[in-house]
Amino acid sequence: MTHTPLKAVPYIILVGGIYGSNMVIARFSLGQYAPLTLVALRLTIAALVYCGIYLLSPAREFPRNKNLWIKSAISGLLSTVIPLSGFIAAMQYISSGITGLLDTLVPVFVIILAHFVVDEKMSWQKGLGTLIAFLGTAFLWFRGESGLAEIGRADWRGYAFALFAVLSSASGILFARYYLAKEDTIDVSAMRMICAALITIPLSLLVHGFDLSKVNVVGYGALIYLSLIGTLLAFLLDFYIVQKFGATAGSQVIYVIPCAAILLGMLVLGEKVTLAMLFGMVLIFLGLVLINRRTSHA
Repeated sequence: MTHTPLKAVPYIILVGGIYGSNMVIARFSLGQYAPLTLVALRLTIAALVYCGIYLLSPAREFPRNKNLWIKSAISGLLSTVIPLSGFIAAMQYISSGITGLLDTLVPVFVIILAHFVVDEKMSWQKGLGTLIAFLGTAFLWFRGESGLAEIGRADWRGYAFALFAVLSSASGILFARYYLAKEDTIDVSAMRMICAALITIPLSLLVHGFDLSKVNVVGYGALIYLSLIGTLLAFLLDFYIVQKFGATAGSQVIYVIPCAAILLGMLVLGEKVTLAMLFGMVLIFLGLVLINRRTSHA
């Protein structure tokens, strides 16, 4: 059984905190941006920065492999466009804290998809962890926990949008594992971001348009944070953790995300936390521990 090095803990907390803050800032931004507009602008800024890296770095050559671009576009749709759009849509009905908690179900969905789609059979331990995590989610859903002070019972669409985003994200992980694992990480990330931006820009124009009349200075600051800190920096730090301390350390970030989202949601947006929410979180975390736990003979 592998353990997370103590030196990795500050990085894990930092990255988890950034991802958790993304939820809070994105929900705050919904008062100024239409959901798809926020996603499109965020991805466009991140994509432009990636393009700048290629222009300024003599060590990197802009990818020209057509097949790789197609795979990256599919990955961008599954791992970026749908998850970001789904989570932001969900936060119209549930709190950033609950959205962050549901985001932790991604590895659970990966295990289920791997079991049924690519024939990677789950062990009894992972199966039990999956069941417990889903019990925690079902408990929150049937209790109607919204995490919002202004809403009594959660609208079912909040959970539906979030779980659809989780399913898409898990599908994207499996797709990348089988079709992009041997490719250069920076190249794939850049192409995925560029393709995701190219997908969301016309969608936003079609559905919402680019009405920025309600956006103030704070709103633009939130957009810059989501694009540069919440997307680019978070990815680079996440990649650094896995590269420096291993995949086990990288997987621990998932436990920090909902804690950061819940705490910041309370402090910044006045979201509420109930005992039922904490109980559901404990069940989901227990399931994740079982899923991530290595047996002694592994």
